[in-house]
Amino acid sequence: MIVIWNRGFDRPRVEKAPGIRIPIEATEDTMDSFHVQYNAFRRRLGFASSLLPSCGAVPMWKHLSHTHPEFYSCMDAIALLRNHYDLVAQRATTGSAAVWDVLHRRLDPALDHMSRGGMLVNLPMRNALSAALDRKSTRLNSSHRCISYAVFCLKKK
Repeated sequence: MIVIWNRGFDRPRVEKAPGIRIPIEATEDTMDSFHVQYNAFRRRLGFASSLLPSCGAVPMWKHLSHTHPEFYSCMDAIALLRNHYDLVAQRATTGSAAVWDVLHRRLDPALDHMSRGGMLVNLPMRNALSAALDRKSTRLNSSHRCISYAVFCLKKK
């Protein structure tokens, strides 16, 4: 098993090297595992390390990436593995193993396939759904002040 923090970012970069291919089934994304356990928190390795028990004695290191890159890389690896072991233990004790199984074992391969090969879009269906959502948001706008502000913000993006 290859343990990674943010597989979607790291894996494509590693695979740019000639002859390297990392099958998704051989990896575990510790960032996603952290998100299953702590879905309201930021998905940053340094932040996660401050919350998990094994990293309590690990000094902060993220600010050293430019001045001490070797130390920074070693600390990243240590924190990643400690976080991974903590999260595996938490999955076993909190009952989140089933959620992780759906995400990691079943959904990840499909998402990986779609991101590598692209995904066909049914434009007529997309346009129909978009129009239906616009009608719903207009109804929400007229009746709920707080929701209408949220819909307005989403439309601006």
